[in-house]
Amino acid sequence: MEWMNELLTGILFGHFGFRINGEILHFFKGFGLILFVFSALLGKHRFIYLSQKTI
Repeated sequence: MEWMNELLTGILFGHFGFRINGEILHFFKGFGLILFVFSALLGKHRFIYLSQKTI
């Protein structure tokens, strides 16, 4: 449930008017997309490996 701490912290900072520079926000969006795709690829390969191992 650690992700919930980050979510609530972000909501709280946004409520009190804290804003992030547009360039930094763009970097975090791109970095998050890279992490998402990378984790999906790892999960796919692990799933295929485990399914072949059990057969």
